[in-house]
Amino acid sequence: MTVRIARLLSASLLLGAGALMFAGSWQRWAGYCSAPWDSHERCYLRQYGELDFVMPVDGWIPIGSAAQLAGAALVLLALALVVVPTAMLGRRPGPFSLAATALCVPAVAVEGVATLLSGLAGEVVSLPLQSVAVWAWALLLPGLLVRLTLSAPGWATRVAGVSLLMALPVPGWLFYSMGPFDSAPWYEATCGLFLAVVGAGLVLAAVLPSRDSRGPVAHESGARVAAGATT
Repeated sequence: MTVRIARLLSASLLLGAGALMFAGSWQRWAGYCSAPWDSHERCYLRQYGELDFVMPVDGWIPIGSAAQLAGAALVLLALALVVVPTAMLGRRPGPFSLAATALCVPAVAVEGVATLLSGLAGEVVSLPLQSVAVWAWALLLPGLLVRLTLSAPGWATRVAGVSLLMALPVPGWLFYSMGPFDSAPWYEATCGLFLAVVGAGLVLAAVLPSRDSRGPVAHESGARVAAGATT
């Protein structure tokens, strides 16, 4: 798979994941909270943690098909992660990144399938090894993305890396998903927006590749030109 195909494929999956996450957020907040900073009583009714539909826990109260949409979004994210390292680095990732990716992809997929099945069943559905998957999703994946972002060759891939990192649960808890009452209004839509930014960044990286992503052939050609100029 070429780098450009990897970038366009992962971008398509991430844009789809962002749209699905936004659609799920719409079902929860539309008509109750007009903005993330709303503080009226009608908005408070939707901020209870029991209504959180992304990776629901015991006591969860379903709202429409929000959980199905979020589960499908996480499955698309898991599929995108298969090629995200290549898309961000512009080359085949090293053994550490490959090993981390091999653990993170099934972890995110498990959380996505569990969320999807919970939505279909109308109650929390737990899968084997889901507690282990949570730790990989919460700790290992952010570490992988930090490594990939620091090694990314161009500004577009670095923006994509930071945005994907911000779409994950732990940065979300730190920066935008926790409100003054309970869950912040529209926080799932914010996650979806970050996923869309990742997709847009990878599309730009595919269309306008950075100088560093041209690979050894470009460097070798440049060296030949420089050598010819000095002879």
